[in-house]
Amino acid sequence: LQYENLIPFVDALSGLDYLVQIETNGVYLPQLIELAEEGAIIVISPKAHREHGYSDTHMKKLVEVAVKNSCYLKLLIGGPPYDDVPIAVLDHAHKLEESLFLSPITVYSDSYEGEIGNSWDPRLVNQIETAKNHARAAELCLKYGFRLSMQMHNFCRIP
Repeated sequence: LQYENLIPFVDALSGLDYLVQIETNGVYLPQLIELAEEGAIIVISPKAHREHGYSDTHMKKLVEVAVKNSCYLKLLIGGPPYDDVPIAVLDHAHKLEESLFLSPITVYSDSYEGEIGNSWDPRLVNQIETAKNHARAAELCLKYGFRLSMQMHNFCRIP
């Protein structure tokens, strides 16, 4: 969907008592704020630069938006650059309370046809690397008191 269509779409669904959740990488911050004002639940899931990791400046801005607009923040956890929680997030984690989630990355060995992932298929998923990511995410959740977000569609084979 194009952004211009999202506002009336969210407004119409909210008017019918539906909860609308939108997951985004957080690039279009003003539009996210407007969607949150329309009643959408916003989940910001930023992506890190392959070599430099998360930008502290960008992460600080995303945390501020998340706190001010009651958005959720979901961080991917895996190998570098996703192997730890960014300092900018840790500095403000107390403001996020229970709206900060860590999500382990599923490492695919091969591409798959369609939209159905399957963590149980060793030909599709590198189960050893994926298990390491799950363990790291759990370790960080316990260390910092964050919530764990699992990609259940990969375990349940839901498209």
